Amino acid sequence: MRQGLKGNMLPESQADYDELALSGELKFKTCCLAAPPHPHIGRTHTRLGWAETQISGSCEECFDELFNEPETE
Repeated sequence: MRQGLKGNMLPESQADYDELALSGELKFKTCCLAAPPHPHIGRTHTRLGWAETQISGSCEECFDELFNEPETE
């Protein structure tokens, strides 16, 4: 776990995320990009993805989908 620029803690694993959830320190508990909102667990896979859940509020899969470039033939 590491401290973010605004002083909040950023998880780097599901264990960190779970620890923040138990202590009530999570800013975002569900993905803000998904409709309907769904939990980050199961859709976040990397250390940076876990931190992103508390920076932008999105799960890793939704965040990556925002920046996918179209495939060219």
